[in-house]
Amino acid sequence: MRGFADPEAADRAFARISELTLRDARGWLAEALAGASDPDLALKQLERWLTASSNATVLLDALLGAPELSQLIVTLLGASHKIGDVLAQNPEFSNFVLEPQLLSERPTVETVLSQADRLFASTSSHSHRLDRLRLIKQEWNLRIAVADLGGLWPEPDVWLAISAVAEGLLVAVRDLVWAEFASEKGLDFACPVEIVAFGKLGGRELNLSSDVDLALVLRDDADDELERHAQRFGEVLLRAVSDPMGRGSLYRVDMRLRPFGSDGALVCRMQAFERYYEQYAEPWEHLAMIRSRVLKTESDIARRWHELRTRVVFQEARGEWVIEDLLKMRLRMEEGVSPNDIKLGSGGIRDVEFLVQILQMLSGQKHESVRVAPTLDAIDELAKASVLELRAARELRSGYVFLRQVEHRTQLVGDLQTHSLPDDASERAHLGRRMGFSTAAGFESALNTVRSQMRFWYLSILAPDAPEHADRSSVAERIGEAAETALGWFDGLVGGDAFYASLLENESSLQRVQFIVQNAPALVPELRRLSSVTEQVITGEILEPFDAGERFEPLKRHFSNEAFAIAVRRGWLRVATRWAFDSSFSYGDSSAALIDAALTTLFEHEELEFSVVALGSFASGEMALHSDVDLLFLRADDTDAAHMERSAQRLLSLLQELRQQGAPLEIDVRLRPEGRSGRLVSSFSGLEGYAADAMEPWERFALGRSRLLYGETEALDHVRRAAYGDGLSNARLEALMKMKSRIENERIPVRYRNRHIKLGAGGVDDLVWTAQLNWMRFESKAADPSLLSVESRLRALASLGVFNAVELDAMLDAWRFFTRLRMRLALLGFNDEILPENPDKLRKLASVTDLPDGNEVLAQDARCRQAVRSVFEDSVTRLFQ
Repeated sequence: MRGFADPEAADRAFARISELTLRDARGWLAEALAGASDPDLALKQLERWLTASSNATVLLDALLGAPELSQLIVTLLGASHKIGDVLAQNPEFSNFVLEPQLLSERPTVETVLSQADRLFASTSSHSHRLDRLRLIKQEWNLRIAVADLGGLWPEPDVWLAISAVAEGLLVAVRDLVWAEFASEKGLDFACPVEIVAFGKLGGRELNLSSDVDLALVLRDDADDELERHAQRFGEVLLRAVSDPMGRGSLYRVDMRLRPFGSDGALVCRMQAFERYYEQYAEPWEHLAMIRSRVLKTESDIARRWHELRTRVVFQEARGEWVIEDLLKMRLRMEEGVSPNDIKLGSGGIRDVEFLVQILQMLSGQKHESVRVAPTLDAIDELAKASVLELRAARELRSGYVFLRQVEHRTQLVGDLQTHSLPDDASERAHLGRRMGFSTAAGFESALNTVRSQMRFWYLSILAPDAPEHADRSSVAERIGEAAETALGWFDGLVGGDAFYASLLENESSLQRVQFIVQNAPALVPELRRLSSVTEQVITGEILEPFDAGERFEPLKRHFSNEAFAIAVRRGWLRVATRWAFDSSFSYGDSSAALIDAALTTLFEHEELEFSVVALGSFASGEMALHSDVDLLFLRADDTDAAHMERSAQRLLSLLQELRQQGAPLEIDVRLRPEGRSGRLVSSFSGLEGYAADAMEPWERFALGRSRLLYGETEALDHVRRAAYGDGLSNARLEALMKMKSRIENERIPVRYRNRHIKLGAGGVDDLVWTAQLNWMRFESKAADPSLLSVESRLRALASLGVFNAVELDAMLDAWRFFTRLRMRLALLGFNDEILPENPDKLRKLASVTDLPDGNEVLAQDARCRQAVRSVFEDSVTRLFQ
């Protein structure tokens, strides 16, 4: 059978399962297993579960009758050995996967403790009670895994749930063991030992397979005998937590964060902790203390721990040596670490945690709000306090969630505490599917992008010295004056050493990199975040044609906001980088095609019920590097206005969220009737009535370049009638010219009026207005009313005799010059609307526009402006006649 490592074994399993029902189990299995991340594992575990169940036929029939539910269950079984083990050992847990509505309950420390008390009531021995605690963990971990893999809970909620279960179980086992221990020793008082959690448990962000970092604190008034009892109790407690039983261990425990580590006492008085942290603890131990807390208690120890944490971690001042030591420690962590290690490796989980905790340490004395323990909360608070810029916070937050989810999905398979991606190609493909990617390549590309982003922010904010090595130095020497930009690019990438080696091995690769850092440095920060496009630059693939829509096909099957945002950003960067190398490549057409494919995918995912019309430069395929996307929403008259309005509001909210996640989509819907005060979605008749009674000439002008992006053709017909239905009268022309004059005199500072490439006299807008005004007058005579671009309209108008050959050539030359000039300015990182006066900038601009020097750039600009302004003014004069 296809898709299985052993088709014959799979066929036999199919036959055994099919014997349990009279219905067509074989067809259902084939379809359901096709969507599993690991079909072999899913089939094996399904058979184990059915075999262990006392009512396998009923169970299988329930699955056959609920295709969506059965697909979820097969996904679970194909994702984790542990889930199969739990279901086989506890068939009564089947309801948690057969009835997902049971997952609405989230675990809390209190619910876990109450559950333990109920189960203890029917136990007969201490070992039986320990087994019941392990049963509670199995039940909750199954429920959490279903909610996680089924996409029912956000990832941070999954961590919080796992942490709540762990805290409840640790408090329960502490009290249980103390009761047994105290009974044996004849002690008649409450447990004198509190549990301090560090790390992921301290921050309430555990994975299912995380170990727990703990310390045990004894109250200060304990005498010597009680201290000896406490040491012995600590040993018994740790065995109760970590020793395997029939259901495995509760948790793996790491006690190395106690005073003096493995050499220190297992249980220490609170005053010993205070003395150690105030006098002996290393800076890295201060960092670890950020994510620490006493588990479920309001005791004096909990209060003193909070005060100690505040006093030690958030000191008023720290020497530079402290941060230097921490950064050196981070570098030592990376030594010998596999590139597959997503925790300790470059751009991994530890980069984010180190960065966030160091920023907390440095700013916590001034900003009390940043002293929180959870990593995501800390990122949010650092952004609110302006310690982190918003973009850094957004990318660190989403990147951390993604990396932790990869870690989680990696550990799910065998309940192993691993942080490395599997080496086996098929296992890596299974992991990619558990992460929601259809291909291993897509998953690895997304992972590399995230790791590059995390490394970039770590390096750029903390600025540790990049390790020097021969390849890096040689590349810097070969590139020359732009070496710093290049090093900033590749130092921020996962596997930077391999990139440097590749550049030295291939001269053409080095030349392409040198070209980018010299001629398009504005793209370097984006390339640093998207290593997949960097690889295309190095290999030369960036120069090859590509299908803008192809990258969105997988999203039609498995849509996620993050994957969508990355796909748009990656596509935009590829188009922009391609143009940087080859200005004959049409950036405008290609970027419009990319946005078309992206928005159409989004609209289909949202099941949009109204039509969307593209306007302006987006409609005509003439977008600049950072142009807005102008849209108009229209609905048929017989549709529900309120419903459509809510749908549009949801769409705009989603688009804003996607933009915050990195999608370069600046949507503008202000060209609707009544502008900002009007409905987001106009009806066909509403637009028609507005055009007849209230539409200003400038609004008709703005609707003049339009095309249907999504929905009914009738929508575009209404827009075109509004723009051109009544033609261009002299009164409308006069009103438009007054607006043009205000734009030139009010929107441009005086010092820029002769240098503003878009709005200044003789600039881009003069060309757009020349084409559009004449199109409004002569559109009915044009050979092809669907022509949208300035170039195509000017040519069509010239064929009608509106312009002569000299005028046409002058305008086309100017249009190409200005378009190219704006793109080159943007890629150089300059203002793309203002022609610079600075000699160095002009000299740089000349080098990328194939002009001899900066003076010739100014001269060419002046020649184009003069010619365009002359044609524009003559054209307007003729229109008034």
